[in-house]
Amino acid sequence: MAPSVSMSVDAFRQSLRQEVEAICRDIGRSYDREADRGYAFQLWVADLLINNYDLEIDTQLCTFKSKDLMIDIAFDDEESKSLVLCQTKFVSLSSNPDVLESDVVAFFNRHDVLLEQPDWMRDHALDELHDLVCDYAERVEREWNINFYFITTGKASDRVKQLVSAKQEILKKEYPNINFYLWDFYGLKEEVIRSKSVEAAISEAVEIHFAQDRFLLKDNPHRTILSVVKGTTLAALYRKERERLFAYNIRSFLGKRVNKPIIETAIKRPEEFYYFNNGVSAVCTHIHDLGNNKFRFDNFQIINGAQTVGSLAQIASLDSKCEVVLRITEGISVKTEKGFNADIILYNNTQNVVRASDFRSNDSIQLWLEDRFSRTKARGAVTEPLRYVRKRSHKRVRGAWPVKFEELAKIRYAYFYEPTQCVADPRSLWTAKEDGGFYERAFGIDGELRDIWTDDEFDETLFAIVTFFSIMYKIKLHIKQDKANYFFLQRLRFWALSLAHLHIRAKKIHFEELLASEKKFEDWFAGFWRDIFRDLVQAFKAAQESKISNFALARNETRWNTTKETVELVLRADLG
Repeated sequence: MAPSVSMSVDAFRQSLRQEVEAICRDIGRSYDREADRGYAFQLWVADLLINNYDLEIDTQLCTFKSKDLMIDIAFDDEESKSLVLCQTKFVSLSSNPDVLESDVVAFFNRHDVLLEQPDWMRDHALDELHDLVCDYAERVEREWNINFYFITTGKASDRVKQLVSAKQEILKKEYPNINFYLWDFYGLKEEVIRSKSVEAAISEAVEIHFAQDRFLLKDNPHRTILSVVKGTTLAALYRKERERLFAYNIRSFLGKRVNKPIIETAIKRPEEFYYFNNGVSAVCTHIHDLGNNKFRFDNFQIINGAQTVGSLAQIASLDSKCEVVLRITEGISVKTEKGFNADIILYNNTQNVVRASDFRSNDSIQLWLEDRFSRTKARGAVTEPLRYVRKRSHKRVRGAWPVKFEELAKIRYAYFYEPTQCVADPRSLWTAKEDGGFYERAFGIDGELRDIWTDDEFDETLFAIVTFFSIMYKIKLHIKQDKANYFFLQRLRFWALSLAHLHIRAKKIHFEELLASEKKFEDWFAGFWRDIFRDLVQAFKAAQESKISNFALARNETRWNTTKETVELVLRADLG
């Protein structure tokens, strides 16, 4: 159990100043200049948000200082279909002056501007920012989670907070997946504490008061409470405990997402919600009967129904008629990797709307990959040890390059098949074929899932990983050289990986030889990049002429096939 994190106001004030000062020194700026400390605070906030979304993004690539549409920080996450837009205001830490109502209102009105004025955006936004927001209307239509953050070291009055809440409530009726967050100095302090606590902390003890005759207690073979609770009870529990409720959930972070049908049903048909929803399952290590229908649950964890809980918490005025089935089972552990708790998840998911595709992190091939990567040593083109992260976690891998479950799925699919699915619908890559997905392609051999791979099959995956990391490093260098003109390459990273597989086939190069020698790999990669770089640029330029955004280009199968055919034609030619 991780110790709880606490911090006084003065301690947070001092800590924040020291960290912003340190950033100023790191980037060669002066804390004494208002513009410099404001930008350093931007970078500090960007790092906080990126960590909260469990992403690995260079903070300087997602922060903007001019032509920013009042958006200081912007990034997206294809897996969770989340777009983050943030404005920061760094004001006196010693006095924490009041936040200007006009600043807050103007920022949250960005939703209307982004939705209704695409031409104005194109004329007034930096290219790299425009790349993120030009498809705003499409993202809204596709039900992305779009999160607006106004983060300041000032103090927000009750009136300002109420204005934001009122605007949010009105917007939720039409756009339930759009969220407004106002973090003033005191809210930011609490968020930092939560962020530092969430890594290993779970809900140490949760108390629930059940209505009379609305629950029953089953003692054998596993002590369990089965109840019907008001949705407001679960929403309040989430607002208090946040992600701690899902620390051991194999479907981590679903508490951050919302489900539009769940919200619509709860709002429009609250009295029938009970009949349509699959309910919530939780586990704990001990059930304490406190009397008067009140119980305390030690180490409480929700292992099914995270979307239900997270979605109900998004509804500002949830009707008391909305009820949910809640089942809490006592066990010796709350971990979900194996044993009885794992069986609860598996059998619930296969029988409910949530299918077994959400259970992939515990599949045999995933367990084998974790072990196989742990035994893979740095050699040849593999210059650093690799560690496979088969399950989402806040924990950072030490002393090795992490290869995440979702990242490996996209790497293998792009390398062995094609790249557009990795952007268009990445979650399909860890969804089973029977559910309309491509999991068997992403982790199987020739489309068939196995418990283990041969050494050759594993080594080719290693080659794909090393190639992808090299592509990402090369793209980073280009962006550092000229961010405005080369930022588009970030979107086409999986195109480049697919072209790498095509390149070695056309050139009849054996990946084993490249993998065995760092020099041979580097020589091949330099030639490969020269061969395909112009084609990536041409694909980008042609899309621009057709007014196709980079976001849309990356998932456009027709455009991809055109580029692929062009590269194949050139590679087949004997150019001497």
